[in-house]
Amino acid sequence: MRTSQAEIARRHKSKRKAAYQAEYRAKQRALKRPDFQVISETLFHHLVSQILKAENWKALNSLADATIRELSKRGYDPIQCEKAFDAITDRIEDGWTLNRKIRPTPPPEIKALLDGPPPVTS
Repeated sequence: MRTSQAEIARRHKSKRKAAYQAEYRAKQRALKRPDFQVISETLFHHLVSQILKAENWKALNSLADATIRELSKRGYDPIQCEKAFDAITDRIEDGWTLNRKIRPTPPPEIKALLDGPPPVTS
C-alpha cells in the first residue's frame, strides 16, 4: 500500500506542530511562566480559601452552583461535579495548599532546543 503525497504532507505537518509545541512548552517552563491551568488552580484555591476564611457560606454555595452548572454544560455529571467540588473545598478547608509541580528533566532533544546550538570551534 502506497502512502499518498497528501498523507505524507499531513504527517510532516503534524510532526512539525508537535515539535513546535514541545519547544514552546519547554521555553515557557524555562521562563517559569505559568500556564492557564496553573493560574486557574491558583485562582480557585485563593478564592475558596478566602470564602472559607470569611465563613461566607452563601458565596461558597453560589460558587459551587455556578461551577457545577458550567461543568454540566461541558458534559460532566452534575452529581459527580458536586462530589468533586466538595472534596476539593474540604481539602482546602483542612489546610491543603497548592504544590508547585516538579517537572522531570526534559528529554535530550528538548534540552538541546533550550540550550541552543553547540558552540562552533575551529
